[in-house]
Amino acid sequence: MAKLEDVNQFHKQIVKNRKEYLQTEIDRLGKEIEKDKQLIKGISDKRADLLSILQSHGALDEYNGLQKQKNILEQKVIEVAKKISDLKKIEDYKSELNIKREELLRKTRRDFQERASIVKNAMSLFNKNSEYLYSEAGILSIDITDTGYKFKVEIKRARSQGVNYMKVFCYDLTLMQLHAGEADMPGFVMHDSTIFDGVDERQIAKALELASIQSEQNNFQYICTINSDIIPYEDFTLGFKDEFKKNIVMTLSDKTENGGLLGIRY
Repeated sequence: MAKLEDVNQFHKQIVKNRKEYLQTEIDRLGKEIEKDKQLIKGISDKRADLLSILQSHGALDEYNGLQKQKNILEQKVIEVAKKISDLKKIEDYKSELNIKREELLRKTRRDFQERASIVKNAMSLFNKNSEYLYSEAGILSIDITDTGYKFKVEIKRARSQGVNYMKVFCYDLTLMQLHAGEADMPGFVMHDSTIFDGVDERQIAKALELASIQSEQNNFQYICTINSDIIPYEDFTLGFKDEFKKNIVMTLSDKTENGGLLGIRY
């Protein structure tokens, strides 16, 4: 059995050996660190010398300028790439729109063909309405273009603004004749006095009589405002003068303070 003194001596020897080993490693690493420091110092000194040379010849400023220009160009490249991407998306979208437009045009043409009888009836009604006013049939044409339906209204005697207003009158009346009985229609058509602006008195008389006849036949109400000084009483047919007066529901006047709408003077 080993003596306690021998064990103690063995332990001391192990500790001594460990210390010597660690000291050797410390010395070795210290030398490597010092060597690396010297290497870093040498590289730093060389870099400083090179920068000094560049600075003395203006090359550093030129380099910095080129670096800034490079950054600007890189940003422009990014922006151009984004624009190219956006343009490609727009082109794709335009192609999709063209396809959808062609499909819509095809559906529109088919719908137009299916409603041929309604279209023919509308044209006939407009022609009769305009003929009633001017003794010559006007023309309502409906065509299909790339942008959809195109409505054209013509009256050969359309040389004045008044005749143009009568186009609107005949068109509105035609719509009511076609759809007066439908549930989603308001059941009336209303015109402001402007519709008769510049219109010959004979045509005003005929327009009012035509509206009266059609509203009774098609069960809708015709409402209009008209200045009293242009009411063509002398051009009304026999009996319509009394009929017209009977259907006046309100008269506004500026002769008195309370003659305005709802008693308000504007």
